[in-house]
Amino acid sequence: MNWLRINLTTVALAALALGWLGMGVALASLAMPGLACLALACLWAVYTWCRPDARIGAAAGHVIGLIVFTHAAAALDYAVVATGAPLVDQMLAALDGHLGFDWAAWHATVRGSHTLSLVLRLAYDSGMPQIALVVLLLSFTGRFADLRQFANAMTGACLATIAISGLIPAAGAFVHFGGSPGELATLSHFAPLRAHTLTVVDLSALQGLISMPSFHAVMAVLLAYAVRRCRAAFAVLAPLNALVLLSTLSEGGHYLVDVLAGVVLAIVAIKLARRHGAALKNTSLPTPALVSEPVHERGLAATRQVSGETS
Repeated sequence: MNWLRINLTTVALAALALGWLGMGVALASLAMPGLACLALACLWAVYTWCRPDARIGAAAGHVIGLIVFTHAAAALDYAVVATGAPLVDQMLAALDGHLGFDWAAWHATVRGSHTLSLVLRLAYDSGMPQIALVVLLLSFTGRFADLRQFANAMTGACLATIAISGLIPAAGAFVHFGGSPGELATLSHFAPLRAHTLTVVDLSALQGLISMPSFHAVMAVLLAYAVRRCRAAFAVLAPLNALVLLSTLSEGGHYLVDVLAGVVLAIVAIKLARRHGAALKNTSLPTPALVSEPVHERGLAATRQVSGETS
């Protein structure tokens, strides 16, 4: 995993797409992620140069990479929505019907139960905390290969999700079947982007605008898979992410086919990440000279190796 390469590529794609569409990014919305990255970079420097600790360095490095990537990918997503390709909601709803799934009936069932609705909402909103937990857990337990595999699968699947959503865009089930004002408010950027009346992306007020495939479904599979070797964590995250998969229908306004497509995409991403990891194992990597090198060079080399910079 080379965060510099993937993030430069994603930022470049987002900048080109936004520029082509005459859009921009609110500079003030870069302040918080920028400060977070600066603080983490200081942490990385301390535990690389002053008090070498490969695990803390790897955690800080991966979190910086994720912060930059998620914001660049979100900007790219907004640009893809703004291309205004014809919507395919009718086709997706028809496919749900062929599978025997009635979205409107399921939505009414969930909203009819305060407890079920609350549980699914909490599960749906657990994505970002789960990502942070998985990165820290894998870093501090020394499961660096699993961490690199998770990062590779997540970034690859995210970019694939954005690309697919551009080819088969949909407004989502909330719009197609008619959601509540609160539910529709979570998609308030969708129509203005397509109409080119929203031309400045505020990275501090992003909305999830992708319907097909469901990235929540992708992340549910990837998060559970990432902790498969940690029994305690898997015992918690596996059932939690089963709820996440279920919640994408009522809380995310996804069609059932969106969720199924997200699961398939996650499986493909895992297989490709595993293949990439297997290829790396066959590559001879230099082993840090832990005796003769100065302490800051030992920490830097170890941090780079475990965080995947050598890949």
